Amino acid sequence: MQNAESGRRRTEDGRQMTEGGGRKTEDRGRRDGRQMTEDGRLAVNPQPSTLNSQPADVVVALGGGYYVSEHDMFGFALDGGGSRVLTALELVRRGKAKALVLGGSVPLTGKPGMAASSLVQEWVLASGLTTVAVTNLGLCANTHDEALRFKELSSQRGWRKVILVTSALHIPRSVAVFAAQGIAVVPVACDFQAYGVPPVQGDFSLFPRQYRFHHLALYLHEKIGWWVYRAKGWV
Repeated sequence: MQNAESGRRRTEDGRQMTEGGGRKTEDRGRRDGRQMTEDGRLAVNPQPSTLNSQPADVVVALGGGYYVSEHDMFGFALDGGGSRVLTALELVRRGKAKALVLGGSVPLTGKPGMAASSLVQEWVLASGLTTVAVTNLGLCANTHDEALRFKELSSQRGWRKVILVTSALHIPRSVAVFAAQGIAVVPVACDFQAYGVPPVQGDFSLFPRQYRFHHLALYLHEKIGWWVYRAKGWV
């Protein structure tokens, strides 16, 4: 009898530990923004708090992720950060904002007053990818310029709740820059370079891989960028 009761207690304890572990996994998922399925696996959507929240006034996708290419059909081509534009479009498609703002960019060659992001805006409108109002931040040299331009635009349009879309590595600096201008944002990361990206099978090599240099360059860009912005009082 005693052994049976002890066995039942161990079984009950085991269930409690399992349930506790499940709760811990679920809590951990909520803390770092990940959504876990009932069996403890990572769900497809990595940022449920944003997608399940009330609609915002505007989604702003920071510049980058494309470059001017006169021989491409649309006059530009997407690169590694192109998911900024795609993620922003998906958010407005899901009804998460009433307006879409594309980031700023350098001027077009031969057209000093026209931003390259205007090409992306023309493509979005011509393709009928969204029915919300679409604009861009115009000529901007960096994220600080984008924050200043957006502050001016948001005061004109009366935007209060803002969803900010940018590359995952760029999130800390961009959120800090906007906060320094008094703009609170709901960040949505995209263009993940490591987190959630499966490792390449059979990738061992005595020689450095090109993509690893690319990751290092991205990391250093953000680290150095943070130091520069801090020195200038932008964050």
